[in-house]
Amino acid sequence: MTRDLLFLAYHGAYEGGPLPIIVTLVGWLLVIRSLVWMFLPARTLRRLIAALKLESNYPIFAVVSLLIGAYLTYEGFVR
Repeated sequence: MTRDLLFLAYHGAYEGGPLPIIVTLVGWLLVIRSLVWMFLPARTLRRLIAALKLESNYPIFAVVSLLIGAYLTYEGFVR
């Protein structure tokens, strides 16, 4: 959780093109995910995971993550 908050402290920018926006949104998603995992009971987490249908929607989540990671990697090496 501390790592996620530090991530936001250094990358909390919404201007300057798509790269800082994507990095900031990823930081916020990490913080939200950490808070959900910390404060929701296990039973509620199981229901949340079932509602997202992670097993059947895995390819969608994987492709989105792969595309975001590829874009960030490309931008990291080009600049």
